[in-house]
Amino acid sequence: MDFGIDLLSGSRLELYDITGRKVRVFNVGGKKGFILDLRDLGIKPGVYILMLNTPVGRRSIRFVKR
Repeated sequence: MDFGIDLLSGSRLELYDITGRKVRVFNVGGKKGFILDLRDLGIKPGVYILMLNTPVGRRSIRFVKR
C-alpha cells in the first residue's frame, strides 16, 4: 500500500476499526520500502481505516476486510 509520503523518523501507521478503536500501531519511521500485507494482520472481517502519521502530514485509507 503506497501513501505517497516519505516514511520519516517518527512516522506511525495506525489501524482503526470502524468504531474508532485502535487495533494496532506500526512504527514505520525511517524505513525504506515498508510493505504492509493486509492479509496477514489477523483481523476480523469488517471496515477499517489505516492512518499514516508523519512529521510532515497525514493520510488515511479506508478498506474492507472480507
